[in-house]
Amino acid sequence: MTHLMSAISKSMLGKEIICIEYQRDKIKSAIGLLVDGF
Repeated sequence: MTHLMSAISKSMLGKEIICIEYQRDKIKSAIGLLVDGF
């Protein structure tokens, strides 16, 4: 049971990290577009 819980928490943490990385990439590209605009 504890194995399952730790596996679930690890996968959820991984998903959160992927989400943060994805959002950071979106923000970077948005900033790049703004810089190109100016």
